Amino acid sequence: MVFVIGRRSKVKFVRPRIKINFDELLGYALAIYFLFLPFSQIAIIPGISVIRVISILPFFASITRLRQATHAKLLTEYFFLIIMCVWAVCTSFLSISSQPSGFVSLVSNFGFIIFFSLFHYTQHEYELLCKADIFSAWIASLSIIVGFISGGFLNSGRGGIVFLGQQIDPNFSCGYLVFAIASYTFFFLETKEKKFIFLAFVLICISLITGSRGGLMSTAGTFIIVLFLYVFKKKNMKALFKIIAVLILLCVVFFVFLRFLPESIGARFSMESVINSRGTGRIDIWLELLSDFIHSDWHRILFGNGLGASEYLSSTGHVAHNSWIEYLLSFGVLGFCVYLSFYGYVFFSAYREGQIELASAIAGYYVLQLSLSAYTYRPLFNAVLIWMIYKRNADRQAYCKQDFKSECGMSRQRHGDSSTYPILPSGVQWR
Repeated sequence: MVFVIGRRSKVKFVRPRIKINFDELLGYALAIYFLFLPFSQIAIIPGISVIRVISILPFFASITRLRQATHAKLLTEYFFLIIMCVWAVCTSFLSISSQPSGFVSLVSNFGFIIFFSLFHYTQHEYELLCKADIFSAWIASLSIIVGFISGGFLNSGRGGIVFLGQQIDPNFSCGYLVFAIASYTFFFLETKEKKFIFLAFVLICISLITGSRGGLMSTAGTFIIVLFLYVFKKKNMKALFKIIAVLILLCVVFFVFLRFLPESIGARFSMESVINSRGTGRIDIWLELLSDFIHSDWHRILFGNGLGASEYLSSTGHVAHNSWIEYLLSFGVLGFCVYLSFYGYVFFSAYREGQIELASAIAGYYVLQLSLSAYTYRPLFNAVLIWMIYKRNADRQAYCKQDFKSECGMSRQRHGDSSTYPILPSGVQWR
């Protein structure tokens, strides 16, 4: 509210005007969905999570844009997603599990990506989605820190926050940090502003206190992937020395921070602990499941065993703790090749178009899936959705293939303001 003093010294109340662009309502609704994604494991009532309720908002907001969906530009990603949906449906008839898990969730999430990538988004909406995905990392960080302070997982050396009586898996929590780490690292390389590298280091240290080795592998791995993709894309060997210095600094931060952690957590990251525990039993589970798969019938090898096969094939009844093995067991060699082709296509397409931070985040999720069983990991799907929105709306005909800051295009700084996040590659114009 604002008070204005008139000529006769009378105080007048002026109601502030808040401008809301209802044309961008869909972008705001999706941003809210991205922002609160870390609460996807929190159930309001049994079987209905917080994020499932929030996901209703984008569908209501999309009503005003349904006509746009009928004129959508077809992308190669649609072909892959539809094939993957059909394959999931077909393998459900071959399922060896009496209760195949994740089938509805998998198909509905693929449908979510397809549906919301059909619409036209403004550049502001695109930037809003990227920022919401980044800020969701800090919501996840808050939950990790609260869990650490409460001491609920210090005995086991691994855990997360207990919220409303439910435990949040630390691997899932670390995954929410990946996109932000990739973005901050890339922003540092582009802008030379030290605050971005500091924020990236903070998030990596937060992943350390979870005690999740797979989580650390994905967060630190994402950081390293950004550095090397940047050098390869820019073809600037001078930046290689900066990257080596940053990697040395990361190692120093890692070992120093590790000394301040409780012994039960710090001991998990020692090589001796990894070898003795055989990856917390994961290696034995992987070998058993792969052996069962190799010695199964030929049609099971080619077409898979349906969703939830790992729990049925494992002698302990556990999941594979590896999404790639889950894909292989569930969809067979043929279905696995389709999944691998899709994720590989998305990664290389984003990298080729200069979206280094997005390509690095996607690669970071791939690393995380080596220790996580999740057919439907929403942070990865959100990154794919962001890429498809970019691909559908950015005018890549104007894209300059030479350099990010070449003469033929604009800088990655939006409007030249250093306080805003660099989003678009050089020369890319929004439709």
